[in-house]
Amino acid sequence: MELFKTYWGWKPIQFLNSWFSHPNFMKDFENYWGASCRDFPGDFRLIMKLAVMGKSFCIWNKTVFGNQNLKLVGVEQELRSLEKLGDNWPPFESEKERIKFISSERWDISRGMEDIWRQKSRLNWCKLGEITLDFSIYQLVCARLGLRFLGLSMKD
Repeated sequence: MELFKTYWGWKPIQFLNSWFSHPNFMKDFENYWGASCRDFPGDFRLIMKLAVMGKSFCIWNKTVFGNQNLKLVGVEQELRSLEKLGDNWPPFESEKERIKFISSERWDISRGMEDIWRQKSRLNWCKLGEITLDFSIYQLVCARLGLRFLGLSMKD
């Protein structure tokens, strides 16, 4: 399968819409923008300011926002461990509240991951056409069913 790659030009920042759901995003955004304005004063240095912000967001994405798949696995493991303690039913109020909190956190992370997949599939569809649409739908269905997607293989 051969895909034509289009050069879309220089892009200083890859931006994910789900970053807005992070509680510290706006504060960090203002700090990064203020730092880039101090480093490159003047009106005509926008490209350099955006480049600095892009590098800052790349680091922020890895350290603060993190890998959402790993976060989801950790939350699910914690939820399972609390449910295994369910032999002592009825659970205490603190356990009920903790289970509610972890369940809502799992829901938020799952929705954020779907938003990321939706945004990336739209981008791929714009770049590559409908070739990747079936793959994105299959990946989303597998994620909703709790299946782990391992990859594609092509047969002759």
